[in-house]
Amino acid sequence: DRMNLRPCQSFAMLMAASSAQYVMFCDQDDIWHPQKMEKTLAAMQDMERRHGGGTPLLVHSDLEVVDSEMRTISPSLWNYQRLNPANAGKLGCQLMMNAVTGCAMMANRPLLEKALPLPHGAIMHDWWLALVASAFGVVAEVPEPLIKYRQHSASSIGAKKASVTKMFLRFCSRFLGSSATRKARYDENQKSINAQQGQGKCLREKFENELTPSQLAVIDASLSLYRWPKVLRLYPQLRYGLLRTGFLRNIAVALH
Repeated sequence: DRMNLRPCQSFAMLMAASSAQYVMFCDQDDIWHPQKMEKTLAAMQDMERRHGGGTPLLVHSDLEVVDSEMRTISPSLWNYQRLNPANAGKLGCQLMMNAVTGCAMMANRPLLEKALPLPHGAIMHDWWLALVASAFGVVAEVPEPLIKYRQHSASSIGAKKASVTKMFLRFCSRFLGSSATRKARYDENQKSINAQQGQGKCLREKFENELTPSQLAVIDASLSLYRWPKVLRLYPQLRYGLLRTGFLRNIAVALH
């Protein structure tokens, strides 16, 4: 369907059509806590007082994970998926792994103007906005769940529990499983890496003349990361802060 823009560009079109000073995203059958807008806006306005109203700013909160019947699966998405919300404000970390959930965020007008138009290489609107904010502005988190993030059994995108045991077994299957399993894991990871690096290239191309030399060095290091021999990748990972949340996730990068 030529009219199907896919999620990322659909959000981009809506953002471009908006003239609001602040934008929040409500795209699913999630339930917002009564004070979600109030608390997120208060955090945003506090940031504006400290950093100036012309600074690109992003605020995001934790989420309560619930099932289709609104039963609590986890009181904290950040704990459930083993995410570090502070990583959203670090360019190196955000290049490697998204730490922001779109339905739990607010972006101000300067951030929207900086981020738009979204390139076709952007993976998702929330990841792209967080990348731009980490490079040119400030990201802050509200350390409490302000939304019931509803999960359905057939959901293809959503909250997947990051169990250390499952992560370890999945990690081992890339090296110890059957040849078919190893290839499937490798291909799956490579697809994710290609998308991630494509997004990084878009960031560099769009803002090449605005990024600082140190920021360009971080982006370039992320783009050349997988040219390093396995294990030795730990050096650029640590030097440039190209880190995902969790030991196993970083070792998986080093050994891919």
